[in-house]
Amino acid sequence: MFKQILKSESGTVILLTALAMVALCGIVGLAVDGGSLYITKAKMQNAVDAAALAGSQLLYEDNILAKNIAEEYIEKNGFNKDDFNISISESDKSIVVEGLKEVDFTFVRVLGIHQSMVKASATAISGPITSIDNGLRPLAIYDENLEYGKHYTLKYGANDGETGNYGFVRLGDSGATQVAENLTYGYNGKIKKGDDIQSETGNLSSNAIRKAVNDLIDNCTHGCTYNNYQEGCSRLIAVPVFDPPVPNGAGWKEVTGFAMFILDPTKITTPYGHAEITGYFIEYTTSGDIDSSQTDNGLRGVKLTQ
Repeated sequence: MFKQILKSESGTVILLTALAMVALCGIVGLAVDGGSLYITKAKMQNAVDAAALAGSQLLYEDNILAKNIAEEYIEKNGFNKDDFNISISESDKSIVVEGLKEVDFTFVRVLGIHQSMVKASATAISGPITSIDNGLRPLAIYDENLEYGKHYTLKYGANDGETGNYGFVRLGDSGATQVAENLTYGYNGKIKKGDDIQSETGNLSSNAIRKAVNDLIDNCTHGCTYNNYQEGCSRLIAVPVFDPPVPNGAGWKEVTGFAMFILDPTKITTPYGHAEITGYFIEYTTSGDIDSSQTDNGLRGVKLTQ
């Protein structure tokens, strides 16, 4: 009788132990496999974010290239591009990257759960820049219809100025010293579309201004051209755009947008008063606030919307 009781209790212990082991494996499995699921989800979200941002930078140029770049970034982040779908809006101003991947479990199989699907998506848009926080140069373009690859004069020489203006605008204080500083480093402040800016009159050509321009040219070591340039090159400058005409004297004009130019590799030499600052209008993508509805002047930004 006593032996039977012991035998019965022993069997119960074994059964309870087995059940406890299953439960323990389930708990551990939920932690391990759940953690693996979370990590995969985070990695996939990073991948679609990176792919969408990379692809959005080419939306205005070539949709096929935009998709190819997005796929390239998916692969760089360790995923198979075949698990992702990439779509571009009819307006060519947004790109959506969606991923769906099956994740196999290891431990929670004891609970009858073998796999789960992980989803991630990101949407990025591209549009004209509406403000520049730092780095705007004190040169102006008065043109409603900028042409890519067209040669422009940003600062005119003697006898070519108009109504006392030769191309400079006032960003901060007035005078040659401030102009030279803004040429060298870019304006240290935020300028927005719709802001009123005053023109800087006079054919300014101080030593500091000449040095600022020549340094921008000398610091380019890539042999850049308007259709083949290095991102971040010193000869690439952002300037405000205004509707014509040029104001009379130190007049005020409303900023209608922003544009990027690549300066000609022509240094300022004597006679200084006749020196010009010239360059080509280019397309460029940078960081900043954007508005897809505004006039596109070629200087654009990208951002994730979801």
